[in-house]
Amino acid sequence: MAFEASQDSGLLEVPEAPVEVRELAINFNELVKSLQEKIESEKEFASNLSHELRTPVMAISGYISLLKRRREEHPEIVEKSLNYLEQESERLKKLIEDFLTLSRKGQIDYQEEIFTTKSLLLEIKSSFEIDSSNKIEIEGDDNLHIKTNRFALREILNILVENAIKYSPKSSMVLIKYDKKEIQVIDQGIGISDNEKAKVFNRFYQVEKSRTNHTGNGIGLAIAQQYAQIINAEIYISDNLPNGTIFHLSFKNVNEK
Repeated sequence: MAFEASQDSGLLEVPEAPVEVRELAINFNELVKSLQEKIESEKEFASNLSHELRTPVMAISGYISLLKRRREEHPEIVEKSLNYLEQESERLKKLIEDFLTLSRKGQIDYQEEIFTTKSLLLEIKSSFEIDSSNKIEIEGDDNLHIKTNRFALREILNILVENAIKYSPKSSMVLIKYDKKEIQVIDQGIGISDNEKAKVFNRFYQVEKSRTNHTGNGIGLAIAQQYAQIINAEIYISDNLPNGTIFHLSFKNVNEK
């Protein structure tokens, strides 16, 4: 008896008889499905890695450009820029190590630390404002401490702020508000319809193209949600009336100093 394979899926059609042929076809199909899942997983891994590396690479490129243009006229920026380049290089190293760990084990052991929310937000503000016309404002208690994984939280907020700038008018303000329960990233951009609010965290989903000229791979918010799960937080969306969007990063268990 000859096997017949589907041209779309590569799977064999499973006959009722004889039993030996049926079992062979079933085992073959299971193997094909397993290989297909592995291929898709590797594609997703590569896409995630490229997205996560983009922000620190752009920041490093921006500071190098700044040094080239202004180091002679403003020598005071050299030390600051070099410190920032060192910091972003370490971040790149950490990102690569984490993704390699994910590829091998499927999970990362994140250690918690105590730090002020404001100190982390100032780092994020500095990294984005060097290459953006948008103004980033921070509103919250300067002395508020949080206990969580600093790296994971920074990656979440990098993605949310990058998203806010991307879909906001140039020179508009992005406001980051925080308290012990949540951090909000508030923009004055195109907004997200109620129908799309539930979809933007899906991998590869992009806001309706007719509403924006921006392109991307549609995985940033999905990655942010994964990091949020790791630190036991939740991301949800509300409207910033009259225009814009509010991304809420809500902490399920508040750990403050």
